[in-house]
Amino acid sequence: MRPLLLITSLAVFLGVAAPAAQATFPGPDGRIAYAQYTGVADIADLYTARPDGSDPQYVAADGWDSSWSADGRLIFNQNTGAPGGESYNLFVQDPGGTIHQITDEPYWHGTPAYSPDGSQIVFESDLGQYPAAEGLYISDADGSNRRRLTRMPESMIFDQDPTWSPDGTRIAFLRVRSGDGFRGRAGKWWGHHYQAAIYTVAPDGSDLRRITAWGRDVGAPDWSPSGRRIVATGYWDTRSGQSSAVYTMRPDGKDIRHLFDDGSNTSNGSDHPEVHGSFDPRYSPSGRRVLFLRFLGFDGGLEMDTVGADGGGLESVFAAPTDVLLPSWGPLLG
Repeated sequence: MRPLLLITSLAVFLGVAAPAAQATFPGPDGRIAYAQYTGVADIADLYTARPDGSDPQYVAADGWDSSWSADGRLIFNQNTGAPGGESYNLFVQDPGGTIHQITDEPYWHGTPAYSPDGSQIVFESDLGQYPAAEGLYISDADGSNRRRLTRMPESMIFDQDPTWSPDGTRIAFLRVRSGDGFRGRAGKWWGHHYQAAIYTVAPDGSDLRRITAWGRDVGAPDWSPSGRRIVATGYWDTRSGQSSAVYTMRPDGKDIRHLFDDGSNTSNGSDHPEVHGSFDPRYSPSGRRVLFLRFLGFDGGLEMDTVGADGGGLESVFAAPTDVLLPSWGPLLG
């Protein structure tokens, strides 16, 4: 998803939740990365901080989707073109703080995530040819040897948010479709029709499986460090009677459980409701906690929280109202 739609979605909490790449691998819990909205349209800067929100450290201007490798590299996308344009390339900050650019092309690259051994990355791009080239791509960690992983069928809009299983055998991702023609169509929210589902695929592009029903509208997956569960946003396309919430499930999409839910929205977007919801969850490297964004209504605003992997022990990282978004949780270094 492109940054302009992202900011619009967060500013008024449209049904479409923010894009965010994930890949949480086992280890002690380290720093979190997040984008901080600058107040200028379509601009956010990338920071890291301790899990309690303290010690913020600047990484890059106009940096967005981020994800960590098991050895502490932070990959992210950054605008390399005109403000508001579509030239977003991939960069890596190594554990020592040095930043390297690994793609240099005049179009969108986003939601990058590392393989468990850190030798490859998976990311979304349209290669400047939307919708024909829209999908997920895999390359070596330095951006070389790119190959296509997914192709969108007709009526689909994009694939994004890839997360690699800790054993390296599967990649889970969000697929979105839109339009008036699909069965069980989503309710209309601020003028949009969307439905989301989670798919998994082998890293060679084979054995594509949809693991959640379109009607459940589940997206933004993150594989647990143990590989036994996937955490995700339920009702990703928030609408009347439903609000986004945090769920976990088995890697086959079964045994769906509530992790955190504030309750149902009671109105539709045209009525400017006190809508609320929880979305974009990320496991901590230890697997003990889940980081997520929580929208407390138009008066309350957005905050970033963590909750225990069992759903208990809610704690605030950045209390509402805050302007931080797109979290990812990295390993403890040193």
